[in-house]
Amino acid sequence: MDVLDRIPDSQRKDALATVVKLGQAKLLEPHRTQRITQQGAVVQVSIISTALLDETGKIYAIAPTERVDEGGTP
Repeated sequence: MDVLDRIPDSQRKDALATVVKLGQAKLLEPHRTQRITQQGAVVQVSIISTALLDETGKIYAIAPTERVDEGGTP
């Protein structure tokens, strides 16, 4: 499943803005959002992102971890 297919249409604009912030290391704290499962259900997720740095200290990738959030709406 393509990553954009997992983001509800109503949240794609915000998700793309978040990716830009992640790339600039402006947003690395945990945040909550929604994802679409392979079965088509929309679920709440908590995302923790980690910046991966090269030997010069520059970000070369962002490693996100998504977990289904049973605690409510984002």
